[in-house]
Amino acid sequence: MIYEARPNVTVDAFALCFKTGNAVILKGGSDAISSNIVIVSVLQEVLEAHGIPRAAVSLIEDTSRETAAAFMKMNEYVDADSARRSRADPRRRQSGDDSGD
Repeated sequence: MIYEARPNVTVDAFALCFKTGNAVILKGGSDAISSNIVIVSVLQEVLEAHGIPRAAVSLIEDTSRETAAAFMKMNEYVDADSARRSRADPRRRQSGDDSGD
């Protein structure tokens, strides 16, 4: 899940995925990377303490747009891509995404 700079989204995204029985790979913005590293580390420790694999939550620590773009192209590993895209983004037209920004 790729999201903006708010670190509270790190916990919210994990909780939604965990509650539905899904693992999650998170990628937040550069403004919150230090907080996100600590939050994910704590989540992994809690999971492990309860016998759940730490890999149920992972964080991509590279906050570059290139990494985000590469992540979104990993169709064999990523089940959903709901990234926000501008109207000018050609990927939006290719996917048929007509929703607003």
